Amino acid sequence: MSRLFKTVLPDGGIVTNDFYATGQPRTISGARTYPSASGFDSQRRQNGLTNWTAFPTTGSTATAWNYDQFRGFLTGKTYPGGAAGPAYGYTVAGRLSSRTWARGTNTTYSWTTAGDLRATIYSDSSPGLTNGFDRRGRQISSASSSSISSVLDDAGDLLLESYTTGPLAGLSISNSLDSLLRRTNLVINQSGNPIIQQSSSFDAASRLKTTGDSTNTAAYSYLANSPLISQIFYTNNGSLRMVQTRQYDNLNRLTNLTWTVGSTLIASFSYQYNSANQRTKVTWADGSYWLFGYDSLGQVTSAKHYWIDGTPVAGQQFEHSFDNIGNRLTTRSGGDQWGSSLRFAAYTNNNLNQLTSRNVPPYLEVLGSANSNATVTIWSPAGPLSTPAGNYAKTARHGEYFCVAGVKP
Repeated sequence: MSRLFKTVLPDGGIVTNDFYATGQPRTISGARTYPSASGFDSQRRQNGLTNWTAFPTTGSTATAWNYDQFRGFLTGKTYPGGAAGPAYGYTVAGRLSSRTWARGTNTTYSWTTAGDLRATIYSDSSPGLTNGFDRRGRQISSASSSSISSVLDDAGDLLLESYTTGPLAGLSISNSLDSLLRRTNLVINQSGNPIIQQSSSFDAASRLKTTGDSTNTAAYSYLANSPLISQIFYTNNGSLRMVQTRQYDNLNRLTNLTWTVGSTLIASFSYQYNSANQRTKVTWADGSYWLFGYDSLGQVTSAKHYWIDGTPVAGQQFEHSFDNIGNRLTTRSGGDQWGSSLRFAAYTNNNLNQLTSRNVPPYLEVLGSANSNATVTIWSPAGPLSTPAGNYAKTARHGEYFCVAGVKP
């Protein structure tokens, strides 16, 4: 039946798909893919979804969708463990008329005879919403805690939006478009007086060429025959102030990003990727760098900062672990100049993937910068770096940078 059952990714990872005899998907699992199993009713509507905290044997959780047996409309949802989800009601015309959450709050909807959503009313203290439409069925007004009115052109593009009540009362936004319906001017008015004015221009390929106001402008250049930005030139009162330059590899991934003022480099970042297109390394202008690690589901499991000589940056070491649904299980953070003494925290989640508890390490890192010749000490009450009565803890230094790990707040 020509159904895709296996995908081998560039890094060797495999994603596997399984199907019912009807051709509908049953299970999916593999590299950088949250494992799941789907169920369907006799009308081919999805009525179940199973996930695992540790695929394929542990921590299965099932979500169910319920439908009206006569009309086929979705009437409700049931979460793992039988927990009630939202329930839905409909008008005789098949439009959504109500949504009730398990906690009892209710939302009701009313519609125009043309099928446009006229009002949304909440059963609690949340402000309701009323919409207005023109003869072509386009929304031109909205009233809630703020009242908004809109003016559209024949193509449906927004030309004017104004606020008459609420925290934005007196503000209006106007747009000017060119013959290709690209926004060339934007003006924000307060009580009729312009407070922000911005103009933009485009090249023959409809790529943004310039944007700015009467004082500051950014001009863009692009790689040949590409939408990728090559450089951005920032000017102030007509004088060039800064240039941003970007470089990419043959897969269009950003590899270098620099900012220069004249001939002076003020900031730079270079990036490396693995064969799964995950960013694995970022190098800063001072030669220090971050290394990133990932698990089989593509979740970041480590982010660690190192100096140019390869020694860890104290206080900037992070580790994470997750289950197969994506819930965070543990973190380790901070660390000393040897990359050890990270602070541990554990997380607990329920069957609804809601965080129910976590522990907070009783210690923290204090970091900052000071003259490299200065002696920096941090007062630490009773803790791993002090006597029972507390004392001054000496910091780890690297140039102007300082950090001390394990200080008790």
